[in-house]
Amino acid sequence: MYDDLTAACVRGGDHGKAAAATFRSIPSFLEQGRLPEKNFSLAKSADHRAGYDAQIAALREEFPKLLT
Repeated sequence: MYDDLTAACVRGGDHGKAAAATFRSIPSFLEQGRLPEKNFSLAKSADHRAGYDAQIAALREEFPKLLT
């Protein structure tokens, strides 16, 4: 992921802006504490998917030319 973000920043323009927005959003979906040692429960998986869908929708709205 780091290499992809760096490449987008080097490319500049909307790609760089989208990479910066994505990088800034990372803390919002990370939970405090240690990473779980097992897979998500079904409820946790649904929460994760809903968060992903909301995040990608916001990025699509901000960068419509890059995310179709």
